[in-house]
Amino acid sequence: MLEAPRTKLTHPQDLFSLARYFYQQKQYDIAIPLFEQLSRQENAEESAQNALYFLAMTHKKLGERQKSSAVMHRLLEVKNNHPGALEELAKYYEHVKKEYRLALDLVKQGLNHIEMMEQLGRNAPIAQLKDNLLYRRNRLRNKLAKKS
Repeated sequence: MLEAPRTKLTHPQDLFSLARYFYQQKQYDIAIPLFEQLSRQENAEESAQNALYFLAMTHKKLGERQKSSAVMHRLLEVKNNHPGALEELAKYYEHVKKEYRLALDLVKQGLNHIEMMEQLGRNAPIAQLKDNLLYRRNRLRNKLAKKS
């Protein structure tokens, strides 16, 4: 069933839409190879970045936190200030690795990027993410203060 749409769809956004559909339907076994294929495509920078993000989130939903973290790091190699990836990695380092200082550094990096985007007038899609990062920053600061 999957091979027909996969071979017929040539535009990266169409393939991404198909992958997102299977992701939303919780058919992760079908979504993963589509996201992986997209993440390797040339000339599809935005689709590849989105694919990496959703590939990481798929692994997270499957409880594969190590794989999710590795994919988020790959995404940061491609787009070093991706706020969503920075937030997810901060969660990973806070909750799984208990490396609060590293988690806080990732949060600060995300907030710095959001501040720059706001200065450029591109703040609409990142307002909720900013609130999430501010909340996480305060929580991490409290954890580090208690540790001292």
